[in-house]
Amino acid sequence: MGQAGLKKGNGLSSEPPGQHYDRSLLGYLCVPYEDAKDIVSKGYIASMEWDCRVPPPGHDYCHTSRKEVPYSKTRIEAVGRMLAFKDKCKYAQLLEIHKIPDPRQYHEDSDRIDDDQLTRSGIRLKEADKQVLHKKFIYDGGFFSRGHCGVPCPFCREQPFINPDPAVPDESLRRRVGVAVFACPAASPGLDELNIPFFLASPCSRERCLVAMQQRQMRLSQGNKRTVYHACGRATANEIQKCGGKFLRGSGGEGGGGIYFAHTPRECWWKAEDDGGYGKGMGAVRRWWAARNEKGWDQNGYAFLECEVMMGRELEASDAVHDMTFKDLQHKEGGPYDSVVLDRGHTGYPVPAPPVVKETVVGDLHPRGTLLSTRIEDVNEGRAESTHPGYEFVV
Repeated sequence: MGQAGLKKGNGLSSEPPGQHYDRSLLGYLCVPYEDAKDIVSKGYIASMEWDCRVPPPGHDYCHTSRKEVPYSKTRIEAVGRMLAFKDKCKYAQLLEIHKIPDPRQYHEDSDRIDDDQLTRSGIRLKEADKQVLHKKFIYDGGFFSRGHCGVPCPFCREQPFINPDPAVPDESLRRRVGVAVFACPAASPGLDELNIPFFLASPCSRERCLVAMQQRQMRLSQGNKRTVYHACGRATANEIQKCGGKFLRGSGGEGGGGIYFAHTPRECWWKAEDDGGYGKGMGAVRRWWAARNEKGWDQNGYAFLECEVMMGRELEASDAVHDMTFKDLQHKEGGPYDSVVLDRGHTGYPVPAPPVVKETVVGDLHPRGTLLSTRIEDVNEGRAESTHPGYEFVV
């Protein structure tokens, strides 16, 4: 569906928009897909000289003609920066550069990338590094592995066509959740018209699927961008933090399988179903709050996350669409769509700015023309007749 980026979380991070939830993340390094495994396993080898490839002692090659390690603050900037030098590249992978090694793997390592190493063009390596950025600072971004082979491509609805070329991603891409691979215009002649790189949502290399994914990227870039909210239990929030702000899409809900967001933090109170210590399901946050006078109650049981979401083309629904999937959105009449917006109070579209105070447009839940609000204060003070359950945003 759409794409979400965490802006900040209650008590966890307050990074500016466009940066990761994980404060150790320095930025992104974009490399040709076929080079990524080598860099993750051996480190990034810089040149001994500027503008020519002179491998450092002990190496017979280097990954760049620069003496520094290039990095960018955002994913799309990293991809564009690489393509400026390697416009014939067909597929590129984003690697994450962190200031400190992962403590889960290097728990006794105090090494770090210092601020005085950062320049406008990249990371200046220390003398002790011998022109190699150690692999302990470089991650492929994957945070979850799964067996996912045999699933049809969501765009052509056929088994993915896998190119045997090692420079082209294969089915294994689906097994490593969190890895970001982009296809570049050089990947297929049919990509010349839009001429933009795009996130590879399927490993299928059929031209019609690549074109569909490129068009999706354009919709996400040019479509609605919403600041919305997601509440989850502290354990889940900690996992999101560990993997750099990435979310796993859920398997079901009123808007189908996806990641659910609310218009305001307050609306998360009756929408969130993650376990905050008092069970999952409807009313989970309220059960947590109701237990606040009990011994052992954790005031940090929930985290409320503010996210910037690229909605793309929104499917506007007034009724539940429980079975909706990413694949279904690509083929739904009037689509393809990239996200779902649910109008839970039947007050119609376009979605008003929050907090919602609007009349119903149909008469099934309330008589048509009933003025609803997502704030109980508006009802108590006579500005609305009843409460509005709010809109939901599903990506």
